[in-house]
Amino acid sequence: MITYLKVRNLAIVEELEIEPGPGLNVLTGETGAGKSLLIDSLEFLRGGRSSSETIRSGAEKMSAESVFELPGDAAPIFDEHDIEIVHGLVERFQYAQLLAGVNCRDLATLQVVPGRLRQLAYLLPRSVPRVAESGIETPAAAQEVAGAGYTLALVGGALMKAANPYETVRAMLNAGRAGAKVRA
Repeated sequence: MITYLKVRNLAIVEELEIEPGPGLNVLTGETGAGKSLLIDSLEFLRGGRSSSETIRSGAEKMSAESVFELPGDAAPIFDEHDIEIVHGLVERFQYAQLLAGVNCRDLATLQVVPGRLRQLAYLLPRSVPRVAESGIETPAAAQEVAGAGYTLALVGGALMKAANPYETVRAMLNAGRAGAKVRA
């Protein structure tokens, strides 16, 4: 289920942000107000084709972003089709600012799945920055994800628990940089 959708510079829409809830959501507006453009933005997010004509007049680029909530019984990891979609987006929007984020939490339980970041790293396009999300708790974990090819890491819980967050960040940065050197 889509829980968040934000569109910028799509045809007549300058910026639109919605957070649909469960069940039926109704979009209302006059003819030509842009309701159908929301559906178009979902197609772009799926990797559908676009043209420069879809960019709002006077804007340099169009963007669409979304958050999807997977049902509890969803597959715990990406399948090959998901990875193909990521590669297709990178090819199609090669001049856009893209990154590929991998969250290593099981979205049903929110528990960190050890090894998920390393397991998926080799499948991601090398031409975009890779973001490791969740589970980076130690300098050794930072070194491991950097060694696996991730260029960014989102760290939260480790800093909240640290006696000295600045020292923790410094240790993680140093370990991550060492891991990146080993990869290079």
